[in-house]
Amino acid sequence: MKISNFLIPFCFLISLQTAFAQDQSPYTFKKPSANGTGKVYMGREIAQVMSFEGVVWLERNSRTEEENTNLALASLPLKSNSVVADVGAGSGFYT
Repeated sequence: MKISNFLIPFCFLISLQTAFAQDQSPYTFKKPSANGTGKVYMGREIAQVMSFEGVVWLERNSRTEEENTNLALASLPLKSNSVVADVGAGSGFYT
């Protein structure tokens, strides 16, 4: 009986916290830039969907330095016998 006296109010408080937390979106909005959607996540504007015509931009010479792709690859827990699947859209820049 004593456990239920604690458990019921505790569950109620947790459900209230969850309900209020869902009201706060991680996104903000601004006037869209040339290739943006106007939807911002963690300080960066989400870009428009890119078609195959964007391959020139994906394969630009400055990409390695701009995006620090070497650090991204070095941060992966890969070994010489690891099996990797490059699943997704793009030009296969990393593979």
